Amino acid sequence: MAETPASSEERLDSIVSQYVSDVRDGSAPDVETIYAAHPDLAEELRELLPLVARLERWGTAKEVECVRQSLPIHFPLRELGEYRLIRELGRGGMGVVFHAEHRFSSRAVALKLLPFRLGADLSQRQAQFRLEADAIAKLRHPSIVPIYSFGEEAGFFYYVMQLIDGVTLANVIQRLRESDEPFGRKSRSVMRPAALAWPKANMALCRDSWAAFAKIGIQVAEALSHAHGAGLLHNDIKPGNIMLDANGRVVVTDFSGNGMIEEFAQDENIQGLGTLRYMAPERFHRQVDARSDVYSLGVTLYELMTQATAIPGHSVPQMMAAIQQGNVLPPRWHAPHLPLELVKILGKAIHPDPELRQSSAEKLRVELVAFLNRPRSPGRSGRWWPR
Repeated sequence: MAETPASSEERLDSIVSQYVSDVRDGSAPDVETIYAAHPDLAEELRELLPLVARLERWGTAKEVECVRQSLPIHFPLRELGEYRLIRELGRGGMGVVFHAEHRFSSRAVALKLLPFRLGADLSQRQAQFRLEADAIAKLRHPSIVPIYSFGEEAGFFYYVMQLIDGVTLANVIQRLRESDEPFGRKSRSVMRPAALAWPKANMALCRDSWAAFAKIGIQVAEALSHAHGAGLLHNDIKPGNIMLDANGRVVVTDFSGNGMIEEFAQDENIQGLGTLRYMAPERFHRQVDARSDVYSLGVTLYELMTQATAIPGHSVPQMMAAIQQGNVLPPRWHAPHLPLELVKILGKAIHPDPELRQSSAEKLRVELVAFLNRPRSPGRSGRWWPR
């Protein structure tokens, strides 16, 4: 009997997972032996195994563990420079964010501590940090969180940013998943956190707020276009790094990791690559430009508009395979009434081939604006989704 696609995928995931386990154990499996043992899957394995090995060498799957090693759970310092650390707001592979307060003015800020300390490569780290921090601090855009200052203390690098009163897009997506009731100023529904009410904004969101979703995408695209024009990539666009403040304004956060466009392709430190589920496939091959941020924004908008995960899988091999192969369900599978214009925009933005995406964040913005300005009808789905 012929093997079903499902069982073939299960075998592929099992083989790659075993390979990852063997690499971590130090047994260095022979890939040619693996290819020969599974000839029907050899083509997929030849694509995936070298990428998995590269990721393992760079330690992508252990980013959070690395952060915990260099930044302990109970951070020993209560002050950095002129700032008192009040409480931890969030922790991830790219650092730890604290609610902090200026010692003299009492101004509340967000302070991001980067996930490495000064070591043997002190001068190189310092030079790169100062170069990027200076470029990030010069970004001036209403949809980019302002950087007030940056510094070094006790061997740690940190950024001081505006503290945004609001919620992340990840919070919004989770709230939409949980209920189809509108929320926002026009709604009396009880929400947690309370900031979801946007007290100063005459807005509400529900699962089919297509125009509002497009406007969110437009603001993020404008922010990215501004950064790209200044020579900076974001490298980690995802729902958790996009906020809606109390006025309903979109603010992009976390411009703080290996973002210099001319430097990035030469950098062998994968920590600037971002979060795997939102990572463009060409990043695995160090072929990175503005279209990589476009892809990440496309995946983010897919999740906002469908309230479903775009990239399937729970393991590194599963997600890598889905990203490389463009294995994404059409968004109308999750949101049958999603306008066809948005379907096409999303499909283009997260196409696995960067040549077939919007060529810039500005091009994506223009397409979203055109969606808002043209008469719309439900349309028919057609065969639009990339394979």
